[in-house]
Amino acid sequence: MADFLEPLLPPLELYDYRRDDGDGIPFWLPYAQGDVFEGVSMPGFPDGGPGYAMLFMHPCTMRQGAVLRELVTAVKVELSSPKKVVSDPEKWANRNKVMPLPDMAGTGKSTYLADFMKISTVPSMDLDRATRVCQLSIDGRLQMQQRLIFHLTRYAPSLDVLRQATAALDLEMQAQTDWLEAAYAAGQAVDAAMVLSQEVAFDEFMSAPLHTVGNADGNPSANPSRRLLLGQPQTAPAVVRDVQKKIQELFA
Repeated sequence: MADFLEPLLPPLELYDYRRDDGDGIPFWLPYAQGDVFEGVSMPGFPDGGPGYAMLFMHPCTMRQGAVLRELVTAVKVELSSPKKVVSDPEKWANRNKVMPLPDMAGTGKSTYLADFMKISTVPSMDLDRATRVCQLSIDGRLQMQQRLIFHLTRYAPSLDVLRQATAALDLEMQAQTDWLEAAYAAGQAVDAAMVLSQEVAFDEFMSAPLHTVGNADGNPSANPSRRLLLGQPQTAPAVVRDVQKKIQELFA
């Protein structure tokens, strides 16, 4: 158990993508926990009109197969400082009910925060890819998870513990990102319908067995899926290689 929350990362390490930073956010980028969207209404709050919202659910529960569930949970994101990027870790050390989002959009001008006291259910159709403002890095998501767990339980698991617990999920998300990036470069993921088609294809590939072996006794565990094998350190490298081989086969 960590005695304190991990010091907040600087913005360049906190995010993988921001709307106004570099080339922006790729349209095909898979949805991830911690993604922030604009123009989302949050029912149940006096100021619940269209604004910023952070996708809250764990990736395994936000999806039904390859598709986002009809309803997902989101955390309201609010302005903290309109003119300053407040990234000093000491400023956020005791702010246990929020996830700080300094320079969220990459403009260098403001600071937002996700308020864990303001959680609501929203239609997933309101989380349009084109309205995504930022996506956290792997370490950024770990810090968000640590803060959320501490907020709910006053227990702060170390980032190393969280990293180990989410390793397989991070590998799969990276594999899906590689798949969609290659599909986009090949012209097969240039609009929402095409992206969804490729996400379904990736999900089916990961749900299928890596190897098919004799299974006379009818035991399904004799042919474990790639997704299951990705969660085991001894077999994960073989799955990663197999995904990359499939990407080359489909899109090279």
